[in-house]
Amino acid sequence: MSDQDFLKLLNVVVKLAKPHSDSIDIQNIQDTLEQYGIDSLDMLMVGLYICDVFGVSEEDGKQIKVSTVQELRDFLFEKGTTKDIDVDAAIESLK
Repeated sequence: MSDQDFLKLLNVVVKLAKPHSDSIDIQNIQDTLEQYGIDSLDMLMVGLYICDVFGVSEEDGKQIKVSTVQELRDFLFEKGTTKDIDVDAAIESLK
């Protein structure tokens, strides 16, 4: 999965987790989550959605402690069991 595809998926997940955050549009994999107003509670909700897509166990998902988009991506690729993700299909399944 390319960085751009990951960002596309993450932006959809963030909008689900923070429904009143239409202005959030994460553009850079090196950005911090904090600069988009994603706090620990938001991250819990983001984690629930995105861990499901990547096949990360609930136990591992509860241990997400990341500060950047890259760290989140790395965590998901390390812990996830789903490797070949169709981003568009994943987005459709989240709606």
